[in-house]
Amino acid sequence: MNKIKNNLPPAFRITQQSAVYIFWQILLRFAGYGKVIFFSRVLPQEILGAYFLFTSQFALLNSLSEFGFSNAGIKYISEGEDREKYFSCYLLFRILAGAAVVGLLLLFKDALTDFTNTGYFFWLLLLLGISSIQAPIVVGITGLDKLSVRSTCNALSSGITILIQILGVALGFGGTALAVGTCAGLGIGILLEVRYLSLGIQTPSLKHIKKIGKAAGWFFAASVMIALSSHIDALIIGHFLGYEDVSTYKVIFQLSTLSSIILAAFSFVLWPKINRWWKEDAIEPIQSSLSSAIGYSLALALPMVIGASLAGKEVLHFFYGTGYSYGHDSLVVLFAMQIFGIFYTLFTLFLQACNQLKGALIIHGVSGVINIVLSVTLVQNFGIMGPSLALLTSFCIGTILGFLFLAKRIKIIINTRPLRSSLIASLLMATLLFTGLKWGPTSSISLISNILFSGLIYIITFLFLEKKVIVTIRNLIQGST
Repeated sequence: MNKIKNNLPPAFRITQQSAVYIFWQILLRFAGYGKVIFFSRVLPQEILGAYFLFTSQFALLNSLSEFGFSNAGIKYISEGEDREKYFSCYLLFRILAGAAVVGLLLLFKDALTDFTNTGYFFWLLLLLGISSIQAPIVVGITGLDKLSVRSTCNALSSGITILIQILGVALGFGGTALAVGTCAGLGIGILLEVRYLSLGIQTPSLKHIKKIGKAAGWFFAASVMIALSSHIDALIIGHFLGYEDVSTYKVIFQLSTLSSIILAAFSFVLWPKINRWWKEDAIEPIQSSLSSAIGYSLALALPMVIGASLAGKEVLHFFYGTGYSYGHDSLVVLFAMQIFGIFYTLFTLFLQACNQLKGALIIHGVSGVINIVLSVTLVQNFGIMGPSLALLTSFCIGTILGFLFLAKRIKIIINTRPLRSSLIASLLMATLLFTGLKWGPTSSISLISNILFSGLIYIITFLFLEKKVIVTIRNLIQGST
């Protein structure tokens, strides 16, 4: 079986690992949407907003704890030379950086009122500590290219998190259940993943420390900018507006990520492979991988934008509650942002994997500054629409910069055929969806039926126009048996 897998073309091997990841992502995404719908129905917006603010704070502080060492560790471990020494070097750096972040939080906690007033400060410290243990395991597994193992373990631990949270909320523990589930899920993930870590501890030399440290500097700046772009909006909304608005914004933001499932799969799988191809001077598979990733990521995102424009308000009203309906306009903007996010994410991913760390840092830096400045400026006058517009603007500018930097290294060719097929299928889907919304009954059941039927028509039409997708899947199934 391994011989057959190794003889598959590079694109097939990528898609094979992506298929495992996509399966779990789809399952987890819908479980996550169901979880949030349940929480939005049974919990006050203020409690849910405080929890969302807590998770955003953790994500930002965790990126500081990583200090860029995770990406640097994955990079050098995946290259295959001195893996255990690079792993040991990363482990040391990660422990020190994590301890420093927790220490600073405790030292300045009286001044960090936005962090302490949520009621989750203890859980924030605990989660950072658990993450410091899990991160080296994840880096080792990812660097060894055990991506299917990683995605499966992550799915199982995430599923346990969701189960604990739903049961806890149903039993009346409110926000505490959300925090306990988050910490417990991450801890269980450690137990699931550690058995697959086949790297030992070896004393690194000064050469290994210098290489990890140099790469980590670039990765750290880039990762902080990414974290700021992804989570600073929630912190700004929480500071200037309130927990209720944080809740609405994070709900619509989560809903907009539905269009990025394919993108997440490609990003997860491609990173170590592109890094290896670049080291081997194999430009052709890098270019073809970029073309496929852009084409098929956009093929999923395009109908999502159209669907959000037509049915977003009804979805928010019927599923999340009337308190969330006012976020419809922001939802459309965030779905449009996800379109540019495809280019932005892939361009910066390929730049980093191709050792163009300075270019990626410039893109993240410019985009991050624009996002923060515009969010602070607009949020006070436009509410949650302000950060939404800020994200869209920053991603547009970042996409342009990413294209300019990456085009100097490789030829950027976008496969337009799946886009044409997606556009045709989306127009047919939009016609059916609009007809159902305009003249059909107004109820949650009819809305679900309308969306599912329109989505099914899109899939059938797209697959009919893109027969190559079916051929690829068939070849993958035959090649893995």
